Order: sequence, then structure tokens, then C-alpha cells
Amino acid sequence: MNNLTVSFIDQTDRGHILCWATSADKGGIILVKDHPRGESEHVSAELVALSYLIFEKNVFCRKSIYSGKGMHIHVSSQQILDLTVSNCRELALPSHSTFMKSRLYGCKVSLIDSVQLELLTSANRQSEIDEIIFPLAADHSCLATPCMGLIRISEHAISQYVDRLKTGSPLDPLRSMAKRLMNPRIEPQKLPRAVTFHKTLKHGVTKLTEHWGHSSDDVHFVVVRDPQTKVGTVVTTYIRPPQFMVATLKST
Repeated sequence: MNNLTVSFIDQTDRGHILCWATSADKGGIILVKDHPRGESEHVSAELVALSYLIFEKNVFCRKSIYSGKGMHIHVSSQQILDLTVSNCRELALPSHSTFMKSRLYGCKVSLIDSVQLELLTSANRQSEIDEIIFPLAADHSCLATPCMGLIRISEHAISQYVDRLKTGSPLDPLRSMAKRLMNPRIEPQKLPRAVTFHKTLKHGVTKLTEHWGHSSDDVHFVVVRDPQTKVGTVVTTYIRPPQFMVATLKST
């Protein structure tokens, strides 16, 4: 299990100061600069620090991060802990918290206790300060895929993926799903008119909606593309009808 502890310390004229540790001898201090004033500024500063540590500083030394499986994050904010609750209202969450329920799906989140506080003290006796600018330049809620571009995976899509897999629930659903999306041979799919009409009625989709899948795979994805950012969001997963799969294979 990879453990990361992050705690807000203070707010100064220079920015928000937080400390972090992954062990008694590995930790540091982060200064989040240029953060706008607001009701939840301490919470969002802690979220930005988490995103920076995991995806940019790569404190877990992982070659690639497809999910939060195997991670245990200790935080100082109850609001961040609430992000992991499935029925938490999305409208109440700051936009930069999206990575917690997409890229880090499956991670364990806990509030800091006395053990973690002692760990932070030990790891930060002689620490240099990492200065980061709010917001981060990269959107770490997205997966950079070779064929589909930047893709964000919704929690609903992950749930549908698990429910509809014929092979049973994978140990790490997001990683399994991400590997399918990262396949260099995944391509846009043209569905029968009746299926397209049904998906349009169900998801309220438009011409910005895309259907992606591999010709030999019955698992397909519905993606809605933001016209401004060009980021696609996987809104649901479905199993392609067998008769359509046979027809597609014959045409290739």
C-alpha cells in the first residue's frame, strides 16, 4: 500500500503552506501560490497539492497511474474525505477535485490522526519548499490516450463497466477500463440507427457524442466531447449487440 499524508499548515501573503510525507524520512513542504480567496480555499489548496504530489512529483514512483488502487491518502480536510462518498453532490465540489473520483478511483482516504501527525513532524525537519502555481497547468483528471485524446472517465461509466463485464468484476476496474481506452487500435464506431437513437434519448447527447470501441471487443464507450476544451468524457459503457459485432468483423 502506498501511503501519502498531506496537511494544511498556514496561509501567508505568499500563499497556502502544506506539508506532506510518505514515510518518516521522505516528505516536504508545498507553497501553493496565486490561489484566489474563497470559502473553501484551504480545501482546494490541499487538493491541488495532492494532485501535484501524485501526478507531477510522482511521490509513489509509479511508472503510470491508471487508478487509485493500492493508495492510502491521509488528509486534514473532512471535505476531501467526503469526496469519496458515492452520493456526494457533485455541484458542491470544486472543479479541481474531479481527479479524486476519476483518476484516483479506488483509493482509500482517511483523516489524519496522531500517527500521521508524528510522521509529518519527523519527515519535515529539514525540508525544502516546492512552490506550485494555482491552478496546475495540467488537468490530472484526464487520461491522455493515443487515439481519443484527453479523456475523463465518469464515476457512472466505471460503475456501468463493472456491472456489464461478462467476465466478472475486475480487481481494479478503472485500470482495466483505462487499458481499453489506451489501446492504440480503438476507433470510432458507427452504430445502427436504432441504437444511436436510444443512446441519444437516454443521455441527451448531440453531434458531440462519440462511440468508441475495438472491432474485436464487445465493450464500447459513449463519449461526450467538450467543444471548447476538446476533452472527452466517458459517460457510460455498454455491451455491443452480438449481431452488430459479427457484421462489423465481416466488413473488416
